[in-house]
Amino acid sequence: MKAFLKILKILGIFFGCLLGISLIWYLIESINSAGEGANSVIDYILYLIGYGDLEIQNHYSLTVFSIISLFTLTLMSSVFTVNLFEIRSKAKILPVIGFTEGRSGYEAHASVKTIGKDIYDVTAVLIAKIGDELYSEEIYLPYIPKKSVHKLKLSFDIGSPLYKYMRASIEGKTDITPLIITLTYTDIEGGQEYKSCTKFNYSKESKDFGYSQKDLLLDIEDYLCCDEFSIDLAKVNAINDEDITLSFEKSNGMQSYTNIMHAQVNMTSRSDYEPKSFVMACLSDFGETDWRKYADLGYHLDLEYLVKGRMIVTFEFKYGEKNIKVYRQSLHPNVEEKRFTLDLNSDAISYDELANVREICFTVFYEDIDPDIGGGAFTVKNCALRLLDPVKKA
Repeated sequence: MKAFLKILKILGIFFGCLLGISLIWYLIESINSAGEGANSVIDYILYLIGYGDLEIQNHYSLTVFSIISLFTLTLMSSVFTVNLFEIRSKAKILPVIGFTEGRSGYEAHASVKTIGKDIYDVTAVLIAKIGDELYSEEIYLPYIPKKSVHKLKLSFDIGSPLYKYMRASIEGKTDITPLIITLTYTDIEGGQEYKSCTKFNYSKESKDFGYSQKDLLLDIEDYLCCDEFSIDLAKVNAINDEDITLSFEKSNGMQSYTNIMHAQVNMTSRSDYEPKSFVMACLSDFGETDWRKYADLGYHLDLEYLVKGRMIVTFEFKYGEKNIKVYRQSLHPNVEEKRFTLDLNSDAISYDELANVREICFTVFYEDIDPDIGGGAFTVKNCALRLLDPVKKA
């Protein structure tokens, strides 16, 4: 029924335009000939579509109308043909992006609805433009059955195109374009390739982005505009643990991670000639190892520390399967807590090396400790990836 009504609408527009143009020209010629024009409106319509002739004494007027007729007929025929005989799409992307809570943050998905046929070789591409940066993400599916709604899981991890676009939207940035998802697929029966496109916009006033679950919106905003991602210090391991003892505590018993680590060092039985003349508190389990996305967002590795005793603690940052040291910093004894910050975008560390972060270590070497005392203590707390100048939420 919808297809039939669409055909009637197209035909109505086509013939309505023919009648309108013919009527206008008929009135013009009637005025010029003081109401004694020899042509009727029907004559103009027939001439416009290539049939019949007109009795117009003014050859300039006839030439102009002929040129108008040529362009009008060509344009209207093209529009008529394209709209009337267009190949109907077999699938479309629904204008809503759904969000659900996952194990670590949120998951996002778009929905593809197939109309009447199986579709194959399906490719969905998400495109987001923020300023001069263009982000894209591609999802491929070999097959989606007919008359079904299939969810396309979109990457909503920190640093993904959708994450960056949503964050920019919520922060109220004006240099962003609508979010676009294109869908390309093949109808196996006819071998015809199809493409459709869906546009998504975010409204700051209504806080709407086509969310399918409105009650998640505030939590999503908190996730998107999070100022820090804490590192659980309870996952620190002692290396050469006979000479270093670790203990942990939480400054707030309600938090889900441990934010304080204490280390007691005693190396009186060692010498600088021994092969293991060091002790270490090593953190190698902090979840995601690709920190380039944090660098892209402007995060810093930030912590507070306190070193007691005549010794130096060496902070080491390592990457890759071989745990290659890429950054070292000496933490000297102090009488009050100090803050250490490493800008992930600084020249001190390579951006490519952030692709596979393996270890964060706090090491005490034999040569950096008073041999007469052979020990000391240090504390590390509030270790996190932080935005030191966070964007204020609207």
